[in-house]
Amino acid sequence: MGDYTLIIELDQDVIRNQSTDNLCIAKKVNDAYTVIFAAGSVVPTNPDTIQQMTNSTTFSWRDKYRVYYAAQYSAGMMVSSSTNHQEIKFGQTVTYTPQTGMEPATGEANDSGQFVVTGSPGGQYRVAVEVESGSSWVPIFVDPESHGGDPTTTLTPKEDYALYWSNTTETNSMIATTLTPSYSFSYAPGQDSTTLRYGYKIPDHPGPGEQFGWYQPTP
Repeated sequence: MGDYTLIIELDQDVIRNQSTDNLCIAKKVNDAYTVIFAAGSVVPTNPDTIQQMTNSTTFSWRDKYRVYYAAQYSAGMMVSSSTNHQEIKFGQTVTYTPQTGMEPATGEANDSGQFVVTGSPGGQYRVAVEVESGSSWVPIFVDPESHGGDPTTTLTPKEDYALYWSNTTETNSMIATTLTPSYSFSYAPGQDSTTLRYGYKIPDHPGPGEQFGWYQPTP
């Protein structure tokens, strides 16, 4: 499990706009983007949860996971924890029981890219996953579905990411199904860093009617 880095470069014209919109980053788990795990803004309205962006801003996280059950699932709401959290590695299983909560992970770690949660508090509680970012843990996924009985949920974090511009959504909040990604990208096997630029095709030299867009910087 390694460290990942995303560097976002902004054209000077983007910075001069002084927009309070948030650049939101989501990671795919199974086949869904459900939670914003990092956010930045040129003019952050909430500096405690939104990173201030300059001409070059670095976001980083580790390929290191914990699982728990979240108390709610509602677009735009912050992820709320309802059980204890347990670290888990690919190939392992964490079991929930009403008596003990989330028990420590069992099984041998491997490179399968998947881990499993069994048991459930029932009701509207949803399996949630978080990653380590700096000295904190941040949610990356809440299961869109609730599962009754004694379910087994297989979770597959993927190196696929989506970027959203939003004036309401920020770190740790759920993604509305109507929110459309501004840009999507993936890390290739063995890749742990990428750089993206947001601005004009020719930096700070807009063509007639040209809008800001995403570009891979030329080496």
